[in-house]
Amino acid sequence: MTGETTLALCFAVLLAGKTAHTFPGSTLKGLPHGGFSHTPPPSHKFQTSQLTSIHRGAIPRAIDAYLGLRMIPYLAFAGLSAAFVLIILLGGTYLGFGRRIWPAPGPGTWQSRLFWLLFRVSNVTALAISSLTVFGPAHEPALDLSQAARIVAACIATIFICLYALALVTLGRPNTYCGHEGLIRSGIYEWTRNPQYATIIPFYAALAVAADTPWLYALTAALIVIYVLMALNEEPWLRTRYGTDYDAYCHDVSRFFTAGRVTSAVRRGMAQLSAASRPTRLSEPP
Repeated sequence: MTGETTLALCFAVLLAGKTAHTFPGSTLKGLPHGGFSHTPPPSHKFQTSQLTSIHRGAIPRAIDAYLGLRMIPYLAFAGLSAAFVLIILLGGTYLGFGRRIWPAPGPGTWQSRLFWLLFRVSNVTALAISSLTVFGPAHEPALDLSQAARIVAACIATIFICLYALALVTLGRPNTYCGHEGLIRSGIYEWTRNPQYATIIPFYAALAVAADTPWLYALTAALIVIYVLMALNEEPWLRTRYGTDYDAYCHDVSRFFTAGRVTSAVRRGMAQLSAASRPTRLSEPP
């Protein structure tokens, strides 16, 4: 499992726990969507020690909040810059221009080092922006989504990042890093030829909705383009290595989602439920 995957899994667990609770309404003007706030206790008789402790806690929180919000544009610039360069390189590979950057010729090559650098910068900055937005102070929302919508999006993101981890484990580390340890067709790979991309794209889309910040929407759109180009660039490379076996696999399983298999599974499940709900008829004696 790659480092960014572990980071994403940890973030998804924290995200689910955060959004499962009601975002507290702030008593400070301009912070309607949560963030740090101070609500005085019922008693209005404050002592000097109480006021001192309040200000000692509030000032560092205010400084951290200010710095966190100031960091987001810089992180977004770094992530979008890396994503833009990677899109150009992947697009050139797909169109046949220049040298292939993905799948990389091998570990340790300059193509591999450059690809993973740009790839990790774009992904880690997206997770960092999400972290600062969801767990940090209030921010100006992009779509002003309701709390319920953001909670549902956070739950969806958690589900899809778990499926993404399952796809990585099934594929194995060597194949993840452009190895050829055999064509995987079992497990989650029976449903989609690219389960990693078919699960990480909905993860980032749901994560952007949960954060509801324009920076993450823009970075998510760039990441989606990157993952689609990665899937397209892998197909000729896999066909070269596995030949007719890969052609047969492409004939049976779709690139991202196999709607026919999902429909068949749903129908089988409904038929089983219908059969189980029917009362058992006893045979009459002759």
